[in-house]
Amino acid sequence: MDTGEKGSEPSSHTAKIADNGKKENRESEKKEEKNGDRSEIKLLPGETIRLKTSPHPLSFTRYYLPGVLMLIFSILFFLFFFSSIWGSAVTTMTTVAPSFAGSIRGYGPVILWGIFIIVYAILTWRFTDEIGGLLAGLYLFMLISAAIIEYFTGWDGRYFIPAYMGLFAILMMVFADLYRRAFRYYITDMRIAIVKRFLTHDEIFLRYRNIVDLDVHQGVWARIIGFGNIIPITSSGIGTGTDAVTIRGDAEKGELLEKGIKDEQIVSTTRSVYTGRANPDECLFGVKDPFKVKTLVAELIDAQSEDTQLKEIRALLEARKAS
Repeated sequence: MDTGEKGSEPSSHTAKIADNGKKENRESEKKEEKNGDRSEIKLLPGETIRLKTSPHPLSFTRYYLPGVLMLIFSILFFLFFFSSIWGSAVTTMTTVAPSFAGSIRGYGPVILWGIFIIVYAILTWRFTDEIGGLLAGLYLFMLISAAIIEYFTGWDGRYFIPAYMGLFAILMMVFADLYRRAFRYYITDMRIAIVKRFLTHDEIFLRYRNIVDLDVHQGVWARIIGFGNIIPITSSGIGTGTDAVTIRGDAEKGELLEKGIKDEQIVSTTRSVYTGRANPDECLFGVKDPFKVKTLVAELIDAQSEDTQLKEIRALLEARKAS
């Protein structure tokens, strides 16, 4: 009887922990329902949310910046079209080509703005990061749609172009903010959940036993405001990117060459360097108090580690042996 009672203690203790976890989950869900914010992830049995966070607004500056620049350009175009410089240019062009005076006055602002948009789209695609191609396509769509509207309506381009740019700029900033709000980061006692709901629904779950390192990046601006990126590095490669460098040389002479002469004389070697990459859908991007959050995650990783579990089992066995 005594042996049976002692043997049932661990199972009853485990059941109590599971029941307490379920109660905490139900209480947290009730709180979220009262606040009008239900959890976006399905919790596991006994799992509790330790922290829920989202990107800081200023962490998405690069996504807001294109809209801000477009708004500034709309103001500059408005000032330019009603300046003496534009008036003198139109007068000169109508004097040189009087037969095209009506077209110059009507379509001149649109043509000038179209040239600007094409150059701006090329520069954006060439010199920006992964969103450069998307922005370039967006600018070209803006140009085509504006040309179609101007062709069928015949509105005064001096008013239409700045107003159209301003409206497009506001929409770009609104969509950038919606994109930021689409991310939710959950830190539970079992895993990290990265959830994105923007057109598509994407989820990444990172078990603590699969996380091999935590990389925290906080720039100067982020350090002043108080946010940063926490990149969980996993054994499968999540959170890392590869930078490859290829070195070529003459196989016979052992010399490095800038340009190969013949394929049979060239030996190429690629060196790969794995670095942490901060993407909003693969890390805790732009979260407040990043080092405090890192400490919490590190403690949870340690609690879930195999060594810690073995210590607890060993302590339990020693306690039972002593009793």
